[in-house]
Amino acid sequence: MINIKNIIEYIFFFFIFFPFLIYFQSGTDIAPYALVFSTIIFLFNKKKSLPIELWILFFLFLFFIISLSLNLNYLKLKLLAGYFSVFIIAASSYFVFRLNGKANLKLINFFFYIWFIVGLIQTFVNKDFMTSVINRQSTDLSRGVTGLAVEPTMYASVMLFFLIINYINNFKPQITFVLTLFSIVFFAKSLTGVFVLFIFIILFFLLFRVRAIFYLYILSLLIVILIFIIHEKNMFLDSRLFHLTSEFLSDPIMIFLNDESANHRMADIVGSFLASKNYYFFINFFDNYSEQMLTFYNDHSFYIHPYTFNAMSDRAMTGTGQAFFDIGIYSILYYFII
Repeated sequence: MINIKNIIEYIFFFFIFFPFLIYFQSGTDIAPYALVFSTIIFLFNKKKSLPIELWILFFLFLFFIISLSLNLNYLKLKLLAGYFSVFIIAASSYFVFRLNGKANLKLINFFFYIWFIVGLIQTFVNKDFMTSVINRQSTDLSRGVTGLAVEPTMYASVMLFFLIINYINNFKPQITFVLTLFSIVFFAKSLTGVFVLFIFIILFFLLFRVRAIFYLYILSLLIVILIFIIHEKNMFLDSRLFHLTSEFLSDPIMIFLNDESANHRMADIVGSFLASKNYYFFINFFDNYSEQMLTFYNDHSFYIHPYTFNAMSDRAMTGTGQAFFDIGIYSILYYFII
């Protein structure tokens, strides 16, 4: 017999873990399928009891409505949909787990292998493999592959989330870590991904000090071997990852001044928090992100790359900064929930 509970679970997870596939539209980052399917699951679930942490996510969404509802436009609707998805997907995940009695870690891990294999084929066989079924693709010869994401950093982020899911559930964490390491360093070649993975490793050592020395020796050996291979084979000499890493090691500060993307990201992070200070770190009722950033850029023009001025938009390139700009200190609750 067909198990309707399993069908719901498979469709739900598929939309969550493959958001960039072309379903009914192309050429956009909008991927509403997990959001829509989650909403259907939530509405049809009769028992709406949720842990307090998930209700806090709902009330945070109400704060965003207060902040963004004045003078609604397309951008604000996208932001609201993103904030709503944090609550509705988490809540619907809870309902699905409760419906089936557990999380389907085998299915999630199977999706992880699909992401890894696609990145492997794109790196060593055909860089255009599966790109025709992705909404859009943003990369070049100096960057890594995109996997089933729209750009290399997003690919690295997805692999990191798989690593976190398997790690906190103690589901094949060693295999996941090794494959994630290769995906980020060799496939995506993402400096952001490498940086976050490095933080993850440091936290791992801090939490498990008893075994940390042994793992540290093993990891150090692997890093030495990888550096030797990279140096001998000249694998990364023309890559953006190698270029940015070299600049960072020679002068960590200047990379945030001279690199267009790094400068833009850092300016949005710092600017979002400083702009929130103008509203006493409370809810911002004004639609003035670009105006606030322009003031910040002009006041610190020596540190702002010309690209950052030209690329300025009505929203931040950082989710954390955007949330802090919109609802101030209340956004810290997200870290508590996580």
